[in-house]
Amino acid sequence: MTQVKITTTQKVNIVATFEDMDGIAVDVVGTPVWASSNPAIATVSPATDGLSCDVLSVATGTAQITVTAEGDPTPGVDPVSGEQDVIVVADEATQGAGGGHAGAEVAEPRLGNTGPLGEGRAGPKI
Repeated sequence: MTQVKITTTQKVNIVATFEDMDGIAVDVVGTPVWASSNPAIATVSPATDGLSCDVLSVATGTAQITVTAEGDPTPGVDPVSGEQDVIVVADEATQGAGGGHAGAEVAEPRLGNTGPLGEGRAGPKI
C-alpha cells in the first residue's frame, strides 16, 4: 500500500485507473464507490463518474481511502478495489512557523494497484 501526506489545509485528488494484469485499461460496471476509513481525519468527495475523488483533510491522523467497483455485470462476481493511505499533518501555520498553504492542493497521485483480484483482473491504480 502506498501513502500520500497532506496538511490540515490541503486536499488531494486521487484518480482510479482500472487495468487488467497486463496493464491494459478495462471498463467497470456502474460507478466506483469511494470511502474513508476515518471521516474525522479525511473525507471523500467523489467525481460524478466515480473515476476520481477529492480527499479533504479534517484533522491530523491517518485515514485509508478505498475505491471499489464491479468488473462484471453480476454484483459481487468480480469486484475490484484499491486503497491509499492519506496522512494528515498539522499545517506550518497552525504550528506557529508561518507560511501556510491554505486551500492548497497536492499533486495528483496515480499509485500502484492492489494486485490480482477476481478472475484474472487487477485492482485499480489509485
